[in-house]
Amino acid sequence: MKDDNLTTYGGVYVIWNTICDKFRFYIGSAVSFAQRKNEHFRKLRCGKHHNKYLQRAWNKYGEESFVFEPVENICDLNQIKVREQGWIDTYNLKKDLYNINPNAESWLGRTHSKETKEKIRKSLTGRKGRKHTKKTKEEMSARQQGKNNSFYNKTHTLEAKEKMRQASLNKRHSLESKDKISANQPYKKSVVQIDPDTDDVIAIFDSIAEAARQTNTNKACISSICNNSPKLVKGKYYVRKTTGGYKWKFVSDLENLENEY
Repeated sequence: MKDDNLTTYGGVYVIWNTICDKFRFYIGSAVSFAQRKNEHFRKLRCGKHHNKYLQRAWNKYGEESFVFEPVENICDLNQIKVREQGWIDTYNLKKDLYNINPNAESWLGRTHSKETKEKIRKSLTGRKGRKHTKKTKEEMSARQQGKNNSFYNKTHTLEAKEKMRQASLNKRHSLESKDKISANQPYKKSVVQIDPDTDDVIAIFDSIAEAARQTNTNKACISSICNNSPKLVKGKYYVRKTTGGYKWKFVSDLENLENEY
């Protein structure tokens, strides 16, 4: 079964070791083959897979030696674990499996007890606000590069793109968020608000965005004036001189003019 079809099916799957001298593989089951494959391979790449035997083999033989392959499609969710158990029983006696537990288990429909939830909560207490070191971030990034990335050589479907587009609609940054974004833009340029009659400087702003916000003026118009960009109107080009009742210039352009004189 090709990867393109993994999202459509669920059932029993195996993870083959194609190089090992002894025929070895891992048996599992899932509602979604694609999701489960990504989970397995992501944890194996990070060296954090729950199955120590499969992890050791992965570390020894390399990712290219392992293949995820669905072996039985199952529509009835109640039968998934039953069929997985059947596969495990068939091969477990031959010692061919990486599986640690000889019994197929499922968390479908199950929830943690209050005691377990409390233990999980306590284990996570104090983690908020913790940050990875620069070295750790670089290592995490390296593990997700190229073929190691689960989305490598794939593209979003048109349906997925439309869902993401719809989700982003009507989202607005707060003023505080906009200020932070603006402050972190090294290419931003300070602008000057000028009286069109006297050419006196009225105010200086750190960026076009700030000037537009503080004076309630169109940002695109300020940018057009500062960049001396021509605008096409009814088949003719003209250069806007003012907007909001004022002239506008980049501080750097104003300094250059003063230096010339």
